[in-house]
Amino acid sequence: IALLMTLSSISASYAGSSQWHDLGGGSARLIADIDPKTRKLYGAVEVRLEPGWSTYWRYPGSSGIPPNFDFSKSVNFINDKVGFPAPKLIELEDTRYAGYKTRVAFPFEGQVGESFKGKINLDLFIGVCSTICIPAQAQMSLDLRSLNQSDPVIKQTIQFAKKTVPVVKPANDV
Repeated sequence: IALLMTLSSISASYAGSSQWHDLGGGSARLIADIDPKTRKLYGAVEVRLEPGWSTYWRYPGSSGIPPNFDFSKSVNFINDKVGFPAPKLIELEDTRYAGYKTRVAFPFEGQVGESFKGKINLDLFIGVCSTICIPAQAQMSLDLRSLNQSDPVIKQTIQFAKKTVPVVKPANDV
């Protein structure tokens, strides 16, 4: 009953995902959910790391590779921002850095133009680490027309990813 109530509370939207792309020590994919009325698109870059592997946060320290999300080759989609979930302290031999193990989803949002024709194109550059860290690249694409069915699992994954990003309040806000 709880599952049915959760699924029935999800508003009408359309969702989809790209294929998984190999990163050497894990894989990544692009997921998206669009509100057809407002053309607002919410998405996430899901990264699944193999056991013993990790990746960096946005400020990786002096020798790390921060994740880079380039949406500039997208067609009919403008990316507003990418969020970074709260990291954990990773200790790898003599190195310590802020990052993620197992899995992480970097939420993003943007706007789709008048027509739903176009593509979200993402060039991902990310460091993945085991005993050494290696740079990994993946080109992902998601056709906006493929976002024509409801997928509550994708929608919930994106909502959860958004909730993992810390909210910074102004100093005078109590």
